Amino acid sequence: MDSFIRLVQDAQALQLNKNIANAAFDHAVILCEYLLKEAAEKGKDVRIITGELRNEFYNKLYNKAEAYLKDLKAKNKKIYIIIMSKKEQVEQELSSNKFAEFIVNDLKGEIKFYDRKDENCLHFFLVGDSSYRYETNHEKVKAVANFNNKDMGKILSMIFSDKQKKAA
Repeated sequence: MDSFIRLVQDAQALQLNKNIANAAFDHAVILCEYLLKEAAEKGKDVRIITGELRNEFYNKLYNKAEAYLKDLKAKNKKIYIIIMSKKEQVEQELSSNKFAEFIVNDLKGEIKFYDRKDENCLHFFLVGDSSYRYETNHEKVKAVANFNNKDMGKILSMIFSDKQKKAA
């Protein structure tokens, strides 16, 4: 795990355009923590598309990245989230989600819902226009992350904008 953390630290600090493959829950938490660090250091907004804000993941992320979240608040930056489910399906879990609570109450960010009946549920965490973690297989937690890929960042940004227009 230490070598993975060093790889992520270097990629973030040096702004490397290097794909980082990851396929574990703990890797996802580490990458999202460093993406929040990136957002806080560079003063960039964060956009997330997910199927749900699972407490197991997002409460752990909140605990690890609370300082970065507070830096985002100090810089008046936002986190925008689209949950690809009906609100009623995830309301109970959201009520005990520290990450979601901070987004709405402290950052004055936005959580929207988009029922994904006939669409593939994309899961990604995008910072600015070039740093991201994008899941290629949600069930197996397989993903690729990069801290400086403007081409992929632009694609993810367009996907987010499209879903944001359709979300409630």
